[in-house]
Amino acid sequence: MTDTAQIFQFPSAPEAPREKRGAQLEDGYVRTANAIVEALCKAPLTSREARVVRAVERATFGWDRSSTRLSQSVLAKMTGLTTKRCSETVNGLLVKKVLRRDGGSQAPIGINTRTSEWDFSAQKSRVSPKRKPDPTWGLRPQNGDEKRPQDGDTNTDTTDTLEPKGSRKSSKKSSPKKWGDPVDHEMAEQMFAAISADLTNPKRPNMSSWANEFRLMRTRDERTVEQIRFLITWTAQHQFWSGVILSPAKLRAKWDQLEIQVKKLKESRHENRISAGNRRAEQDRVAASLADPYDTSWAEGLFDEGEAQGGDSGVGESGVYSAGGDFSEDLADVVLDERDASTGQAGARIFNGEVVITADDGIARHGY
Repeated sequence: MTDTAQIFQFPSAPEAPREKRGAQLEDGYVRTANAIVEALCKAPLTSREARVVRAVERATFGWDRSSTRLSQSVLAKMTGLTTKRCSETVNGLLVKKVLRRDGGSQAPIGINTRTSEWDFSAQKSRVSPKRKPDPTWGLRPQNGDEKRPQDGDTNTDTTDTLEPKGSRKSSKKSSPKKWGDPVDHEMAEQMFAAISADLTNPKRPNMSSWANEFRLMRTRDERTVEQIRFLITWTAQHQFWSGVILSPAKLRAKWDQLEIQVKKLKESRHENRISAGNRRAEQDRVAASLADPYDTSWAEGLFDEGEAQGGDSGVGESGVYSAGGDFSEDLADVVLDERDASTGQAGARIFNGEVVITADDGIARHGY
């Protein structure tokens, strides 16, 4: 039998509560310029904007950086806001130039240290609308004409005083409705028929909304009905735009781009038409010259004026009507004789019924 030691655990004295430790610089701090802190104190920022600015300050100046990449999820975790609210707030601060970002939505973001560039002029002030006081409110008639229920004149029939729900009298101001002229509805039907031509079971859109969009194109954007109808047909037949322009709103947004492309297409077609017409005219002119062997109009412009006038005399030979000669330029057609060509003579011409031969020495002699 073995002996076992029995250990008794006596309760220890309770520990004194520790004093809570406050924020310490040893745990980290943010080095922010006093000018930025003072500008933030005076800036009319909303609660969300202030929270986002402090989060950006902590993520940049807290790590000795002027800017850093911050995703919306990180901002949401730091501020306690939703990612959508963070995105909206950041965009608003970028417009006010409190924050700066060099690049797109994924570029680094930071506080604009040039506080003089901060712009809050576009911020709308929240002012409650003024109400006109009712002069009769809170007053009681003192002339004894007030009728009370105990007088027996209380109106018990209240069926006619209640207005039905949705009546004009029950609502102070009816909400504006989308509308359009008949031509706008016609263009809406035309576009729906164009984009749904290849669909088996197309879903019909809100035609009133489409007609209102066409109305805005005409009245606000100053587009003509002919232009709108042309682009509806053109985009529906285009290989690329037929899959992009599927609503009047998209047509309105891409209008400038479509107009530029249509103009370039028309210009290229016009140039092709002109070049084709020029080619046809050239072909007709050559064909006509080949049909008439005596037509030399196709050679016009190939030689200068001096060569054209002296072309009958040949190169290095004196002509019949050379400068200072006895014969005028009224000579008849040239008559080339094979014998003259073989003996070295330039040829012969008919003048006043006689054959005039021009020899190599340039002296004109009457022929046979």
